[in-house]
Amino acid sequence: MGENKIENLFAFALETNDLENFILGNDKYFVLDREYGEHWVLGSYNSYIEPYIAHLNGLLPEIFWKTIYSILENSTDKNIFLDFLVGYFIPYYNCPDKSLLVSRTEHTPKNNIHQIKNFLQTQKDSLIADKRGSGADWNSPSGLLGGVTANLQLIEKRGGPNFL
Repeated sequence: MGENKIENLFAFALETNDLENFILGNDKYFVLDREYGEHWVLGSYNSYIEPYIAHLNGLLPEIFWKTIYSILENSTDKNIFLDFLVGYFIPYYNCPDKSLLVSRTEHTPKNNIHQIKNFLQTQKDSLIADKRGSGADWNSPSGLLGGVTANLQLIEKRGGPNFL
């Protein structure tokens, strides 16, 4: 009989070029947030990304950064992808080990930082009009722009890169 091996879904998504579905919590990547009934980004991060990067000196691999760059350029729903992506960045850049935080910040590719900055500028009106995710009316009167911006400010305040 074959061995029943449980695979890390983040590793699987990287290997199968399915990172967009992983980030969005589609299909098998969905982790239920019992409070809101939606995809739980922090639960997904803790279950899959953190254990995966523990074997990589705590850093996201280069393939991750290259893939998200491509997804943000080509996704059919760039706004919500960015919203979820920033949700994954929050725990990544909020680590108690300050030397690891410095390393994570230094190893964040500049082209990814600039891509997010440019996206926020060029898609400002679209992000303001988008009331999904962290841009829900009850959370941010400025749509996704408000929620994403607040989260990116928090990341920088904690010592992460400046995506704004």
